[in-house]
Amino acid sequence: MPGVAPAFPVDVAAPRPMQDLSEPVTLPAGAVLFEEGAIGHCAYLILSGRIAIFRRRDGGESVLGRRGAGELFGEMAILDALPRSAGVRAEEDCVLVPVGAAQIRQRLAGADPILRLCLEGLIARFRETLPRLGPAVAGSRPAALSPAARADFDATVAALAQERALRRALAQDEFALFLQPIVRLATGRLAG
Repeated sequence: MPGVAPAFPVDVAAPRPMQDLSEPVTLPAGAVLFEEGAIGHCAYLILSGRIAIFRRRDGGESVLGRRGAGELFGEMAILDALPRSAGVRAEEDCVLVPVGAAQIRQRLAGADPILRLCLEGLIARFRETLPRLGPAVAGSRPAALSPAARADFDATVAALAQERALRRALAQDEFALFLQPIVRLATGRLAG
């Protein structure tokens, strides 16, 4: 998707008020999207490109993992409202779709309480373990998405695009109301 303008400047994790977070963002190779400790306002779906998740310690930098097209990153900070545990840099030109914290909270509110409890438990365990993790192997690649995970990713991107299109249509008064009268055939009179 070349030519897509960033929805917000690189290195600024906080969205502007009334910003459409599901608008795709381009991130050029080498650009840092956010740093460790930043407040997380959104997660990101990767439509194309590859990012590195990194931490800086003792004057050095360790790559904890890499994510590519069809994957999600940055979700931890918006799920538990804590500062980001790592930074993210584009390893190649990327097109990302932000998913706002409010969008996640809205969907979680409607989820089964057991699912929410399990998710909160997983996040807490990860946060406990994170300080003990050593640097990841630089060449390691995550496993390919399963067909079910790929279908979920595609459905998420489609839902965000539909939300964006509906918001735009509402803002531009593109909806028109049409009434369909119900007529009784026997009498020809209006029934509703």
